[in-house]
Amino acid sequence: MPAPHRIGRHRYYSTQGYTDRLNIRKTPSTSAAVVGTIPPLETGLQGTGECSASWCPVDYQGKRGWVGRRYLASWSF
Repeated sequence: MPAPHRIGRHRYYSTQGYTDRLNIRKTPSTSAAVVGTIPPLETGLQGTGECSASWCPVDYQGKRGWVGRRYLASWSF
């Protein structure tokens, strides 16, 4: 995965690699509660911390949680 784009202290991502909706999970687990969803090819997800091997914490339109790292790409503008 490319490094996220940084603006000051913030990281931003776009999404890739899925066709329906990407679940935002409460914790970094596929069995965790879904707190929101992201449509395909969305941009402007703000990173809210460090990624693990498989998950990244994000904020998307006020929904904070975790998404699969493989669905994120760096975002540029």
